[in-house]
Amino acid sequence: MIEIKSNDKKNMIIYVGTLLVGLLIVYLTSKSEPMNNNTQAAYVLGLLLAALGGFCMVYQQSYNSKVDPVQKNLVHISKNAAFGTIKKIIPFSEISRTAVYYIGDYDSRSFHLKFILKNNEELQTGRWSSDEREIKLLAEKIAQTIGCSHPDVPVETNISHEIENAFFAAAISFSLYAIYYSTRVGPMCPAMWFGTFPSFFILIGWLCSYQIIRRLRKQYAK
Repeated sequence: MIEIKSNDKKNMIIYVGTLLVGLLIVYLTSKSEPMNNNTQAAYVLGLLLAALGGFCMVYQQSYNSKVDPVQKNLVHISKNAAFGTIKKIIPFSEISRTAVYYIGDYDSRSFHLKFILKNNEELQTGRWSSDEREIKLLAEKIAQTIGCSHPDVPVETNISHEIENAFFAAAISFSLYAIYYSTRVGPMCPAMWFGTFPSFFILIGWLCSYQIIRRLRKQYAK
């Protein structure tokens, strides 16, 4: 049996780093006198980074995939504090191939392992590395066990859908805050976008909207 676990420790280091950088920016800008537009923008950025890092730490996505040659199936488990645990048991006959995708430029790429099913559904493993050879060898080993194909050349991740999801989520979150402010506080004005509450309101709205849109698009694609 081959077990593939997501890089939870690496991901957590990134999330903690984002949180600390955000808190540092907030601390430095809060000490600045007077608060001009640039300082206010940096303060909001720090809040967003800190909130994003904290949110990802709490709602980290975790994966565990087991390739069982005896039962001839793949047991794929994804865990998330917001959406619970999802377990799928997929026969080898339904798996088209293993795939290696990369993100980033040539000098700073990270390589990610995925399963591609015959219905074109992609299953994340959460396993990634900056070492291309490591992920390619793992993909080849799994493909040989399953009896499916595995491309020799990594494929660039198509992030166009993710960009669209992020854009729509941003539009929804800003609109929700504008509606909240106009109905609960008063007429809209430039000052309504500054401060701690607007930043957290918009960020939480964006994160929730982004997750919902991603899930809806995946369900609709099926």
